[in-house]
Amino acid sequence: MFPTLDPPWRRKKCKVDLSVSVSTAESKEQNPTLLCALAMSSYILQFYGRYLHVFTDASKLDSGQTAAAYCIPELDIEYSCCLPDDVTIFTGELAALKLSLLWIKQHYKRYRCNQK
Repeated sequence: MFPTLDPPWRRKKCKVDLSVSVSTAESKEQNPTLLCALAMSSYILQFYGRYLHVFTDASKLDSGQTAAAYCIPELDIEYSCCLPDDVTIFTGELAALKLSLLWIKQHYKRYRCNQK
């Protein structure tokens, strides 16, 4: 696949839904972490309940060690790995995304067929 040749000003605008951040901003004094988690869970289930939920993350220590991970709660799948030293956190985030997509490509059809 070739990269797009369209200049940025001709591309479609990204849609960013900030409704969850606005709704929880008013009551942050109570318990901000719990309120954000509840609001996000409700939002995800309402709009994306029938999709497979995949969560990815990466972390980097001050020593330069980086790790990538993904989680698919519905299928009880968790995976994490160490990356080469001095890899940037952005590379770690991309590695987590790629690893999760590779897992889905290789395994998800089998899981979906077994659940029917």
